[in-house]
Amino acid sequence: MRKRRTTARKRASLIFFAVLLFCSSVPVYGQEESREELREESSADRTGEIWEESKEESQEESSADRTEEIWEESEEGPPEESSADRTGETWEKGEEELPEESSADRTGEALEEVEEAFPEAYQAAGETQEPVYRVWYQAHAQSYGWMDWASEGEWAGTTGQRKRLEALNIRIVKESGEPGAIAEPVQGAITYRAHCQSYGWLEPVSDGETAGTSGGAKRLEAIEISLTGELAKEYDIYYQAHSAGFGDLGWAKNGERAGSEGYGKSIEAIRLLLVKKGSPDAPAQSGRSFLSPTRKGTVTYASHVQSYGWLDAAADGQVSGTQGRSKRMEAFRIYLENPRDGSGREIAGSISYQAHAQSYGWMEWQQDGAIAGTTGQGKRLGAVRIRLTGEMAERYDVWYRVHCASWGTLGWARNGETAGTVGCHKAIESLEIRILPRGSAGYPQDKPASLEQEKIGALVVSAEAGGQGGTLYAENGGIVGSPGKGKILEAVRMQIESGNGRYEGSVTYKTAGAGAGWGSEITDGAYSGKPGSGKGLEAVEIRLTGELAAYNDVYYRVSVPKLGWLGWAKNGQAAGTSGGGGAIEALQVVIQPRTAPAPQGAAGSFWASLGEFRITSYCGGSCCNGSWGGMTSTGAVPAEGRTIAVAPWLIPYGTRVRIAGMDSVYVAEDTGGFAGGNPRQIDVFYADHGRAVQNGVSYREIWVQR
Repeated sequence: MRKRRTTARKRASLIFFAVLLFCSSVPVYGQEESREELREESSADRTGEIWEESKEESQEESSADRTEEIWEESEEGPPEESSADRTGETWEKGEEELPEESSADRTGEALEEVEEAFPEAYQAAGETQEPVYRVWYQAHAQSYGWMDWASEGEWAGTTGQRKRLEALNIRIVKESGEPGAIAEPVQGAITYRAHCQSYGWLEPVSDGETAGTSGGAKRLEAIEISLTGELAKEYDIYYQAHSAGFGDLGWAKNGERAGSEGYGKSIEAIRLLLVKKGSPDAPAQSGRSFLSPTRKGTVTYASHVQSYGWLDAAADGQVSGTQGRSKRMEAFRIYLENPRDGSGREIAGSISYQAHAQSYGWMEWQQDGAIAGTTGQGKRLGAVRIRLTGEMAERYDVWYRVHCASWGTLGWARNGETAGTVGCHKAIESLEIRILPRGSAGYPQDKPASLEQEKIGALVVSAEAGGQGGTLYAENGGIVGSPGKGKILEAVRMQIESGNGRYEGSVTYKTAGAGAGWGSEITDGAYSGKPGSGKGLEAVEIRLTGELAAYNDVYYRVSVPKLGWLGWAKNGQAAGTSGGGGAIEALQVVIQPRTAPAPQGAAGSFWASLGEFRITSYCGGSCCNGSWGGMTSTGAVPAEGRTIAVAPWLIPYGTRVRIAGMDSVYVAEDTGGFAGGNPRQIDVFYADHGRAVQNGVSYREIWVQR
C-alpha cells in the first residue's frame, strides 16, 4: 500500500477547515493562551506560519504552485494537531525564521488564497450549516515514520510491504460548516489503548495522544478504541485492522479488540469510521476482529482428538476436530469474548458446557476454558450441551452442531439442547459453535440435533391371549405373554406415544394366523389378528416410518412351543414359524438407536417346519465314521452343538436347523447314514462316543431357517 493522498477537493476542504481555526484568538479546544503563547505553541499558529513561509519562498512560482505547497504542508496533520505531534525540519524552520505578525494578518491572507484557489470547496463549505464530527488518525509505520493523516474509512499504514505499525494517534474533531466560524468544543472524547510487542497492553490514552511506541521498533499488535460523553451517546466508532499473516480482520466496535495477541503478528494498516447510531452506513460485523490462541472470535473452542491431542482452536462457526478420519473427539473447551453494547460496556455473562463421555455419561458443567470430557483415557464423546449465562443469555443465543461417526453432520442445537448421540455408541468427531443475537433467524432445523433413546417415545404393545383373560401390556423392551405356559396370542396392537422433541414417525405391523396367512399392514393402535377367535398367531412383521426409521431399528422376537425363544428379527423381517402349528406364546419388541448393538439372543427369527424326522447320533471316531476319519463331507471340522449330517438334496449344506426339544441351532455340514434309505433322518454329532450312544434314537419335529 502506498502512502495515501487525499483528492484535490478534500485537500481544499482540509485547508479551509484549517483556516477556520485561525479566525479566533481562542484555540479550537478552548485553551486560553496569549498571543505570545500562540506564536510559540499553537498548532494553528504554526500552520499559519508555514503557509506564510510558502508565500515568501515561492515568489517566482504560480498561484497554483503555491496552493499545491499549501495543501501538501496541510496534509502533515489535522489542523488542531499539538506541537508534540509535529516532527521534521519544516516545523522547526517555520518557528525560527518567520517574522512576527498578527494572527488576523495571517488568517486574512490564508482566507484569500483558499478562496482564490478552491472557490467551489469554499462555497460548498459555506452551504453546510450543521456541524459534524469526524475521526482523524495517523499511523507511525516501520521505515516511514509518521505518515499522512487519514479520515473516515481511509487506510492508514501499508499492506503487502511487511511494514509494521508502531504507534497511532487518533482525534475526533467537530467541524462547523460556516466560513470563518469556530468549531465548537468536542463534547466527549475518544480513548484508545494499544497492545505492543514486549509490553503487552499499554495504558489508555485519548484525543491525539500517542498509543504505542516510536523509535523502539516494537510492533503494534492490537488496539481498543472507545468513545465517551455525548459522543458515545450519539455515535459508534468502528475500526478494522489489517494484520500480518491474517489480512483484513473483521470490524470491531466501541471498545472491542482489533488485531491479534499471542501470534507475534503486527498490525500493518488500520482504518476507522465514526457512524451515527442507527445509520445504515455502519459496516457489517462478521466476527474475527481479534485473534488469539484462546480468543479468535466471539466464541473460541478447541478439541482434543484421538491420535492428535489438542488441535488449534477454531472460532465463530469454524469446524473444530476432524471429519472422515474415524478419529473420536475426547474433550473440548470453550472461551467467550463478551461483546459490548452500544455504549461500549462489556455485556456480562459467561458460557457453560457439558460433555457426555463413554463410561461416564453426562459429566459436570464447565465454563471459561475448563476441559469438558477426558484426556489420556481413550473415551469418546457422544454428545454436548452448551448454554450462555447472565445478560449474555438474555441478549444472545448459542448455536452448535456436531459431526458424528456413522451419522455425519447432525442438525443445529441451541441454548442447552443436546447435540450428538446418547446410547448410540458413536463418537463425536467435530464441533461447530456460533453466537447470534437473540431473535435472529438462526439456522434451519431440518434434521435432529441429537439422537437419543428418550426421543423414541414410549412404545406400548398390547395383546389378546386365549385363556389368559384381559389384555396384556408391555412398554418398550417388555414381554407380552407367558413363554412355556401354552397360552397363545390371538391378536396384537402397538402404538408409540410421542410428544414434543420426539422423532416423527410411527410403528407399522402385520401378523400371520394359523391357516390364515398374512393379514394387511396396520399402523399405530389397531389390532392385527382375531381376538377371541381361539386361533393363535404364528408370525409377525414390524417396521418403523419417518424419522423413527431413519435413526432407529425395531427388534422383535417370539417364543413358540417346542422351540422357546427364536432369534431377533428387525425392520420388517418375519419372526415366528410356518407349517408346524407353532403359535406364538410371547412377544418382545425393542426400539433402539440404529448404531447400538443388536440385542443378544438365539439366531434365526423365522423357521419353517419340515415335519418329523428320525434323529440319531454319531461321533468322529472310526467306530461311527469308518475310513472317513474326523472330517465332514463339506471339509469342516465337526463340532458338538453345531454339526449335523443330513440328506443334502432335502436339506442343503449350510442350512440352519432347529430340532424340537434340543436347545442348539445346528448347521447341515455332513452327509447322513440314512438307515433303510430314509432321507428324513438327521445324525447329530457328539465329540464323545459314549454320549452319542446315550442319546440313542428319537423322532422329533425339525424346523429350518428361512
